[in-house]
Amino acid sequence: MPELLFLHGAMDVPDTPVRRRLEQALGAGYVVTAPDLGPPDPQAWGEQIADSLAALPPDGVIVGHSLGAAMALKVLAERMPGLPAAAFVALACPFWGLPGWDMPVFYLPPDFAAALHGIGRIAFFQDRADEVVDIQHLEAYGRCIPHAALAETPGTGHGYRAGGLAPVLAAIRGA
Repeated sequence: MPELLFLHGAMDVPDTPVRRRLEQALGAGYVVTAPDLGPPDPQAWGEQIADSLAALPPDGVIVGHSLGAAMALKVLAERMPGLPAAAFVALACPFWGLPGWDMPVFYLPPDFAAALHGIGRIAFFQDRADEVVDIQHLEAYGRCIPHAALAETPGTGHGYRAGGLAPVLAAIRGA
């Protein structure tokens, strides 16, 4: 049975509504794990995410929401380049370094996309009306990772409160 690693966003807990909705929609076909990353701390989150990624089998799927997705990319690029995984799926993922998002501790290395070569499918999803992370972040990832699938998920907001899961589920399943 495939494993899915869910990495929550800042100020969230592992049992977020988006995780529950994904788990319910995926059904019994996936084993979902979600570490409690605690309050945002780049060093602590990096360690926990690295440990979780190391435990993920090569056919596992990484799903990150917001800061959880951004930190997963940072860990993959800086500590675990080439890590094999079936997919990396990012929901409302901030691209640190854009105007207003200038915390260098979260910046990705310039060549971060090359470190993702072990991942089969890469997809980023964003609501144009996201109240936290605007659509420019999705566009920035598209410029840096040309082979990534990019899709807007209208009506989901930052927290993926409703709707928008069909393309996310397809990216997870590889459909």
